[in-house]
Amino acid sequence: MKAIDIMTVSVVTATRQTSVQSIVRSMLDHRISAVPIVDDEQRVVGIVSEGDLMNRPEAGTHRRRSWWLSMFGDPKRHELEFEKAYGNTAADVMTRKVVTVHESDSVASVAETLERLHIKRVPVVRDGKLVGIISRANLLQCVGQLDKGGVPGDDSVAQRKAIFERLDEAGLRSYAINVIILKDAVELWGIVDNAEQRKLVRLAVASVLGDRKIDDHLGVMDALPLAGHGAI
Repeated sequence: MKAIDIMTVSVVTATRQTSVQSIVRSMLDHRISAVPIVDDEQRVVGIVSEGDLMNRPEAGTHRRRSWWLSMFGDPKRHELEFEKAYGNTAADVMTRKVVTVHESDSVASVAETLERLHIKRVPVVRDGKLVGIISRANLLQCVGQLDKGGVPGDDSVAQRKAIFERLDEAGLRSYAINVIILKDAVELWGIVDNAEQRKLVRLAVASVLGDRKIDDHLGVMDALPLAGHGAI
């Protein structure tokens, strides 16, 4: 199984010029914990995660360095911390050294990258351009199938693309939904707002794959306890 088989294909992104406030709203509205920053050609130039926004005066979490740390600490690190605390755009607060994986990389190698670097998600690229994102949740979603020897169907890439096009046509938040296509079944993961949207997701799958067995693991927001966002 490869990265392209499990990645979330609809990615919420921003540009260097996007305001920090807009990024925060996107993270809250879309229930995600990171936003890749891309240029005009969709190349990943940075990423803004919750960790990049923790030390902000608006949240009351900013702590000023003591004078002696400022005197003897690393000046460049101090400059970076100041910029992250008071910056107004993605370019000011983003992490610039972004690890990416290729869509053809194996799931095992993606998992190894996340574990080795202690990161929670990684952008997926094709020819250097962003095509998806994989989080720890995406990896967990396929663990059971890998353990049982499940493998993607021969046309799974094209089928996934068609399903996500149907989800967009239905007006669903496809960035919060993941579809894993196996030879004998389809697994649905992620979050929808209500039972009607859950029905629409199943209809979108059936419109592409007919009567293929559907293993529905979708969470429904209006039936879930409020426990924070962070879908990705």
